[in-house]
Amino acid sequence: MQDSFMVSKRADDAVRSGVLHWLMQRVTAVLLLPLPFWMVIFIKHLTHSSHEQITGWLYTPLNVAYLALSVPAIAYHTLLGIETILDDYVHHELYKVTIMRVVKLS
Repeated sequence: MQDSFMVSKRADDAVRSGVLHWLMQRVTAVLLLPLPFWMVIFIKHLTHSSHEQITGWLYTPLNVAYLALSVPAIAYHTLLGIETILDDYVHHELYKVTIMRVVKLS
């Protein structure tokens, strides 16, 4: 009886972990949707402005907030994507763990 409970608990934990992984990947993707539009506006602004104008535009509260939130969101979304690729295509557990440790260190 105890063994079946432990197996069931591990299966439940794996499902919850998978659902959380899936959900966080979607949440970060939605958060990053405005990034290409923001980058186009920034590049357009960059090409016809002086250094002072560019830094002034970048230091507006909305741009600072978006830049500060997008960098960790990109890193986290990338990490989630790499984990998904490793889970799907690397079948040797030692290789998978080693690659993930290297990725998380960098």
